Amino acid sequence: MKIYVNKNINKFNSIIELVSDVTTETDFIFDIDRVIIKAIHPSNSCMIDMEIEKEFFDEYDVGKKTILTLDTELLKKIVKKVGKKELTIELGIDNLSFKSGRSKFDLKYYVGSEEERTTPQIDHPIKLKVKGTDFFNNLSEAKEFSELTKLEYDDEFKIISKGNMIMGESFVDVIENNGTNCGCWYSLDYLLIFKTLNKLSNKLIIKFGNDLPFVCELDIDNFKLVGMLAPRVGDDI
Repeated sequence: MKIYVNKNINKFNSIIELVSDVTTETDFIFDIDRVIIKAIHPSNSCMIDMEIEKEFFDEYDVGKKTILTLDTELLKKIVKKVGKKELTIELGIDNLSFKSGRSKFDLKYYVGSEEERTTPQIDHPIKLKVKGTDFFNNLSEAKEFSELTKLEYDDEFKIISKGNMIMGESFVDVIENNGTNCGCWYSLDYLLIFKTLNKLSNKLIIKFGNDLPFVCELDIDNFKLVGMLAPRVGDDI
C-alpha cells in the first residue's frame, strides 16, 4: 500500500485533526477506491463518518481492503510534523510509515475490524446552509456565557445562550433554508469539536429539530462527511 498526497495536504491535515478531536483511537479502512473513517467520541455523544475518495490523493495504490486501528493523537502529531508540503504513506509489517523529504516517522498499528454500527438516518424538520466561520464564531462566543446552547429556527436562525444569571441570543445568516420552525439544546463543547470543518470548506449544511440530534454535512471534491451530536433534553437543561 502506498499513498501520496500533495495538492490536498492542508485538507488532509485538517481531516486528521478533526478525527483526533473526536477520539483517541479508531479504525481507518483503506479500501481499493477510498479511505473510510468513522470516529465515535468516548462519551458516545458525538461521532463523525467520512469518506475520502482515491481522487483526493495524488497517488493511491491499495491492492486490497486493509483495516488499521491507529492512535489518532500520535497520527495528528506525525502528519503535522512530516506533512507540511507533501506526504507519502506506506504500509509495513506492523507500522505505517510517513515520509516527506528527509523526515520519516513510523506509527504502530493494530489490525482493525469492520464497524458494525451504522450512521442513523434521521428525518430532520429543518436543513440550513450556513457559513461555517459565522456559525462557529457565534458558538465560540456563546461558550463564554454558557455550557449549553439552543439552536433555534423561527424564520431566522438563532443561537441562544443561557446561564445562571444571563439569557442571550445571536443571529446567524442563512444561505439556504428548507424546513419548519424548531429548536433544540446541545452541548457547546461537543458542537465546537466540529469547528475544524472551517478549514475544509466555509459552506456547511446543518440539521436539527426538537429533541433530535444535531447533524452537520460536508460534501466537497472527493470528500464527504457527516457529523452527529446527541441533544440535551429534560433535566439536562
